[in-house]
Amino acid sequence: MVATGLINFPDPYFQTRNTVRRLAGAAGFVEKELFGNRFSFALPPKKACHYLTMTDRVAESWC
Repeated sequence: MVATGLINFPDPYFQTRNTVRRLAGAAGFVEKELFGNRFSFALPPKKACHYLTMTDRVAESWC
């Protein structure tokens, strides 16, 4: 093993899954699927659209 002299620091921009869920929810996004594990994940957000139906009930679809 060769020493490179570099020190590994944690990613200062890393966000946990719960933080990403909370921030996305606050912006109107919902979780549709999750890929990966605890440290390396992708959580592609989906924007929920709310609209009124013919019977004046609120329905939801994906934009």
